[in-house]
Amino acid sequence: MTLDRRTPKECFDAFRSDVSALLSAVLGERLQVRAERRKDSPNRARLVLYDGGSKYVKLDSRAFGPLYFNLEQDLAADLVDGGLFRLATKQYWYRIYEREPDSETEPLFRWEYNAEQSQKHCKRHFHVGKVFKGDVQVPIQIKMRDDYKDLSRLHIPTGFTLFEHVLRFLLADLEVVPACGDAWGKHLDDSEAHFFRELSPKTSTQTAK
Repeated sequence: MTLDRRTPKECFDAFRSDVSALLSAVLGERLQVRAERRKDSPNRARLVLYDGGSKYVKLDSRAFGPLYFNLEQDLAADLVDGGLFRLATKQYWYRIYEREPDSETEPLFRWEYNAEQSQKHCKRHFHVGKVFKGDVQVPIQIKMRDDYKDLSRLHIPTGFTLFEHVLRFLLADLEVVPACGDAWGKHLDDSEAHFFRELSPKTSTQTAK
């Protein structure tokens, strides 16, 4: 990501503004995107999508009824040549829930990235989560020879997942009702093109879809 500004706050505010404009257009103006500065480090912030006071955004799906979406990114603004600060995503979490979550609820789908993790699994990965049977969540399992694998515990490798990609999945596959009607595709196309043209010039736009 190559968003350079004079101060960390300008970096966070510029990115928050771009993200907010897209999410408001596609999912609804009631939503708020906040860049919450860390008290222990002025060069770090958490980007969070809110629906009122909740980090779990309620979305209406034509096929599945209400779904809940969580979007968070851990951002850093590091000093580079020329005395400017450059924005970088250190972690992201994109989660989709089958029901309104509480502290014990696991997502149905989740995408995660941690630039600083030291475990053996891929830094960028995807999990198929648990599904509800009645009021209890159970894992989806696949049989591999004589054993069963719990999909929610597998770190399925991915490339860098843009939140635009997750929005496209919500709208196209999970049939979430967009706030902008049929214009949602153009909004996502334009936002993806902006990312690959302005924020990540080393990556081809052909990988955005």
